[in-house]
Amino acid sequence: MPCARKDKKPFADRSDLHSTLPTDAEAYIEKRLDAIQHPKACSQNKWLVVDSDVSGLMWNFNAAIRALVVGLQTNRTVVFQGLEVDPKKPWRTAAWDGCSDKTISTWEDVAPAGLWEDLVATGAVYMEGGGDPYTSTSVQRVFMLFSVIAKWMTKPVPRIKSIAETIMAQYPDVESPIVSLHIRRVDKMTEDPYWEEHRQYRDPSEYGRTITELKKSRGYLWPTVFVECDSEELLQRIVRDPAAFGLRKGVRIMYNSLLNRSAIEEYHGHDQVPPEIKAELQEHFVATLYVMAQVSDYVVATLTSHVGRYLWEYMGAKKRLEQVGVEGELGFSLDQPTGPFYHGHWYP
Repeated sequence: MPCARKDKKPFADRSDLHSTLPTDAEAYIEKRLDAIQHPKACSQNKWLVVDSDVSGLMWNFNAAIRALVVGLQTNRTVVFQGLEVDPKKPWRTAAWDGCSDKTISTWEDVAPAGLWEDLVATGAVYMEGGGDPYTSTSVQRVFMLFSVIAKWMTKPVPRIKSIAETIMAQYPDVESPIVSLHIRRVDKMTEDPYWEEHRQYRDPSEYGRTITELKKSRGYLWPTVFVECDSEELLQRIVRDPAAFGLRKGVRIMYNSLLNRSAIEEYHGHDQVPPEIKAELQEHFVATLYVMAQVSDYVVATLTSHVGRYLWEYMGAKKRLEQVGVEGELGFSLDQPTGPFYHGHWYP
């Protein structure tokens, strides 16, 4: 398994540790990202054009990570093209203003290769217990790249950072360790294996019981649970009575109380909320994810949710660990992504 150099201490020392993510590798990848994504001159770099998607915010976030991985491995600056493009100027975007000399590629023009070889050649990764780093699995390598890039992309603008600080100010005496709990409902039917099988959402108490039972396997007594859910009604019920949802008595619940999420249910989904309401929802959603990523020690979610995936990836970079299964040092997923919808990601 790919690990840190021996002079780099891993975050955890459990016997079931899959692998560790080295600081050398993180620094190497971030340095290359900064150089490629912020070119000094248009004529000295190549561009990879990626179409935007009509799907949700975190779907596009993870799609952006995939694009940046390809950009890293092909030495191309990734630019995301808007959905409405002037047909007379198909390659015009704000990122290219003033750039007349451009070498443009699309997905079909590039063949990713070489980044892992560079990491191995620089000595940034090694195999735990000895062996050849090239024997690491593709999902382990992809997870490492996704986690580092997810962390690199999480740089909130002042407005989002201000909201995040206001959220945290509500909990000055919060006790660690903290487990983040994400429950996606409302419009998740088409992506939820449980819904596909049972035609109803998973009982929310399953999430709470999972956290309570994890004490046996992880050895942690979780004093604090940070909850995020797109159902305001369900979230408030969890806040009022955590024990009714499988959480232990006395647990402290954190959440973003500044936001009323009722519009998501009222309009039957995130994509149906009017723009004037959605702007505030999205700002608070991003700020909430930022807080969860910063304070969490563990994640309980569903990996079929792109929100759960993001938290998982960020935890990987924060703890410098790799976990491609549904349970381990980073988190516990109540479902297992399968099928072509998830092809090309880091799932086992």
